[in-house]
Amino acid sequence: MTDAATKVVQFALRLLTTALLACVAASVIMGVICMAAGPDVEPLAEMMLTTLLVTVLFGSWTMATVVIRAGRLVIIMLISGLGTLAGVGLLVWLIQVQPDIDWQKAEVISQVGVTILLPSLALVHNGALSLLATRGIVRLVKVGTMICPWVFLGCIMMLMWRDFTFPFGSWGLLFVLGPVMLVSLLLAAVGTIVVPLATVGRLSRRSLPEGAVESRVAISMDCPQCGKRHQFTAGAAKCPACRAKMFIEFEEPHCECGYLLYRLTGEVCPECGRPVPVEQRWAAAETIE
Repeated sequence: MTDAATKVVQFALRLLTTALLACVAASVIMGVICMAAGPDVEPLAEMMLTTLLVTVLFGSWTMATVVIRAGRLVIIMLISGLGTLAGVGLLVWLIQVQPDIDWQKAEVISQVGVTILLPSLALVHNGALSLLATRGIVRLVKVGTMICPWVFLGCIMMLMWRDFTFPFGSWGLLFVLGPVMLVSLLLAAVGTIVVPLATVGRLSRRSLPEGAVESRVAISMDCPQCGKRHQFTAGAAKCPACRAKMFIEFEEPHCECGYLLYRLTGEVCPECGRPVPVEQRWAAAETIE
């Protein structure tokens, strides 16, 4: 991305995050009001459902913006963002005008809205998980977690758009698909939590090799991808401009006798007294407090 595009995406991310937090707060407030409203809950329930749908909209947009910012799946995330807008728009419009239209038309509109909204959310979910670098069993869990929302979505589509006969009617179909929907939803929820935690845990366990400079030491260097100069610390790092990921290692200088010369300000080795070359002294090293 260019600098201008990066700034636009960063501004959009801040704006969407603020809107998402506002919608979450509004959803909680509306839920409390609905629980306290008593028998006159229908208008409030409609407002709460509308607020929840708008929260879903801003939540998906925020996550899609994060994926786009990482330079991944830009076209897919833009399409999914438009899909969530269209799906939420149809459902919100239906909530507001439902008493004034025929129930058959309302059913078709709700089916179309859900059919547009759910795949868009599944795409955003998959795009977010694609950002996580995994390996081994965690990668298998991630792939399974990405598949589960589509299994759940397929079951929903079968229930909504059924045009075939099934033993014992709709209840029979629900009896068969219900457990599949429940399991796929639970697995998707658990995987969405476990995979990021496992990835973060693996990264946190990645320690610098023995004899490497501690991570609070900073170095000013050009990014190997975009060529812009930034300050980086030892270990996992990311370029602020192009978001390129890298892992920086500094080798500590050793005297011929094996003594570590890290942060040495003198001219001779404290262990054996040998002269220390200027290039092996760390007097100019900058640390981050």
